[in-house]
Amino acid sequence: MNKMDTIERVKGVILRFLESNERECPPLGNDCELHQQAGLSSDEGVCIVLELSAEFGVTIPNDFNAVLHESGQRSRTLVELADCIIAFREAA
Repeated sequence: MNKMDTIERVKGVILRFLESNERECPPLGNDCELHQQAGLSSDEGVCIVLELSAEFGVTIPNDFNAVLHESGQRSRTLVELADCIIAFREAA
């Protein structure tokens, strides 16, 4: 699976999550910041991790948050989240 496929599958997980919570689905470009632009909270980032784990069949560390960057200083972008998923797959 290439990076573009991963990005599209991650985008699908996020859109399904938003729809299942009866929320508006904003346009999700590759550089969309998941907290500020998509409106996802850090608590929701934990739920999304579970869905990403199931979607990709990978183990994701317990301290990983899909929405917040590792630095804790900013939101993660869609592409950054896809890159993390790729790294988790490669580490498996």
